[in-house]
Amino acid sequence: MWMIKLPFKLIALPLIFLLAVVGVAGKIVTHLSAYVVGLAMLLLFLLGLFCAFQRQWGNVIFLLVCEVILFLAQFMAMFFADIAGEWRDSLVRFVRS
Repeated sequence: MWMIKLPFKLIALPLIFLLAVVGVAGKIVTHLSAYVVGLAMLLLFLLGLFCAFQRQWGNVIFLLVCEVILFLAQFMAMFFADIAGEWRDSLVRFVRS
């Protein structure tokens, strides 16, 4: 059984390295971009409040949709960075088995 798993374990080693690089780079990029996205979301929220006081409901809805899109983009970036780490951990467990 060990000889059957050996080629797959050798193929898994570069994938582990690639997923580790993607995971670390993804976490660094998402943590740095969180500051920029956070400021953009704050600005959109304040603009939405201003438009709500001016009773420009179309603009309020547009700004709310933009804010939700920014939130979902940030969430999905964090999610994919975390998934890359999970896949790397699974491959490490496979190689050590």
